[in-house]
Amino acid sequence: MVSQVQTLLEGMGRGVTTVSALYERDVAREDLSDELVYAILHVITDGRNALDGVAAALDQQPYGKQQERSPRFPLSSKVEDFDDAMARDFPRLPSNVRAAMARHQPSEPEKESSAICTTW
Repeated sequence: MVSQVQTLLEGMGRGVTTVSALYERDVAREDLSDELVYAILHVITDGRNALDGVAAALDQQPYGKQQERSPRFPLSSKVEDFDDAMARDFPRLPSNVRAAMARHQPSEPEKESSAICTTW
């Protein structure tokens, strides 16, 4: 069974291909089309939804809170806000998963590229 996150990620791949083609077209035309802007927004939205899907999956694990409302994947430009969100939504998250989430925060000056663990 394909998960919602996998479906979103596959759609993002197709979306990036579309964005690239539209970008090349718009550069050649010396234009910025609504179609390109919408395509970029669609990829960004799918990415955010995929991250939230990861948060929902984490919430359903034994260390999750199994909340009525699925938590959002915390993204914050302030370390304190990230820490607050983690304490509120993921208080028992294993340290290696928390560290992976922390590495990819906008507040991190240098983000590492790493694969997200899919064996939660």
